[in-house]
Amino acid sequence: MKAVVLAAGRGNRLKPLTDRLPKPLVPYLNHPLLEWVLDSLKKNGVQEFFVNTFTQGEKVEEFLKTRREPVTFVREEVLRGTGGGVKNFQPFLQGEEAFVVANADSLLTTPWRRSWETFLRSNAWMMMLLVDARRGYSLLSTDETGRILFDPQGAFRGYTFTGISFWRPLLFDFLPEGPSDLGPTLFRNPRAHGKILGSPCSGPWIEFTDPLRYLSHHVHAARRAPKSFFRPGLHLSVADPGAKVEEGCRIERSVLWEGSTVEGGSFLNRCILLPGAHVRPGERFEGSIILEDRREALPTL
Repeated sequence: MKAVVLAAGRGNRLKPLTDRLPKPLVPYLNHPLLEWVLDSLKKNGVQEFFVNTFTQGEKVEEFLKTRREPVTFVREEVLRGTGGGVKNFQPFLQGEEAFVVANADSLLTTPWRRSWETFLRSNAWMMMLLVDARRGYSLLSTDETGRILFDPQGAFRGYTFTGISFWRPLLFDFLPEGPSDLGPTLFRNPRAHGKILGSPCSGPWIEFTDPLRYLSHHVHAARRAPKSFFRPGLHLSVADPGAKVEEGCRIERSVLWEGSTVEGGSFLNRCILLPGAHVRPGERFEGSIILEDRREALPTL
């Protein structure tokens, strides 16, 4: 099984977390999100990866070189969009029966191998893995047979796309040579109607659209497994082993990146500390993103 991993996004909505790191390398539970994504794909049977890069692409490529499995990457000179990103790898995938396409900035932990096998037995051109509709995301609907509806009338249920889909190589014929996005290029093509399936999945789905969701996912993880992230002074928080946390501080619902420092006598609540951030004795911060040289308010919904 082979997979295209789309890792070329700018990550603008996640700023300032992406000022010095590309979005796929932003840490989730102290490991780059892309590491979680590749490991999850590998557990489902993917043996070879094809990855596009763009913003801070050299950092993503250096990370990919540490992987043991075969990885081919292409750095885009011009951002090619979701369709163009997959089109990069047509010469490598044209002869496959099918292949996986996954976003590098979202994580689905549910096993999906059965959905893959169902897709291979079908005559569908694409299958999209779905979760129950989430606030703030585009809504997709299916009919009772699981086909994606392009006209929402008669919808069976509302879903959100997880960023993982299965493709037949014939879809390359729908993609132009230049930049393109799947919505206008494929989904609005009448020939594709009835040929795209949706497969509902249960379990956690993690997507970092903005710093607030980034923080929320960490708090939920710390709540589910408090012993895994325990350090004195921390409550419902995640601190990288390379973060310095002194005795006598109180840290609530926060994330501390490697290279950050919190001194004793300080208090944090709903904060994200990036490398070089330094909280001194007596300082109290709530709802903040703290960088080496400044502090920004955590966005709200």
